[in-house]
Amino acid sequence: MQQLGQQPPFQQLLQQLGQQQVPQAQAPQISTHALAANVAESFWDVVQPLPGQASLLHLYVDGDWRVYINPSERTRDQVQEAFAYGQPVIGYYDTNNPGLLLAIVITR
Repeated sequence: MQQLGQQPPFQQLLQQLGQQQVPQAQAPQISTHALAANVAESFWDVVQPLPGQASLLHLYVDGDWRVYINPSERTRDQVQEAFAYGQPVIGYYDTNNPGLLLAIVITR
């Protein structure tokens, strides 16, 4: 790979790529006044999403399904375990964007 980067066409491409500015993802603005939380009644885990789709974990909180995007395996396992053992799973969401979970808290 290092030799490939030293060949003229690739060297020029690498220089061009190195000069480009990569935009950074911006976290959504969250108002603490609009933050809501409640105990989830059930969960729905998309364990194998469609190709190109994000992994999703849904919690049923306050009478509606809310989604947590790209949960870690640890988060998935802990949510499943908490429901199996009757432990409260709390979903936090912004009431201005209620379909999106911001955090999941499990109390033991």
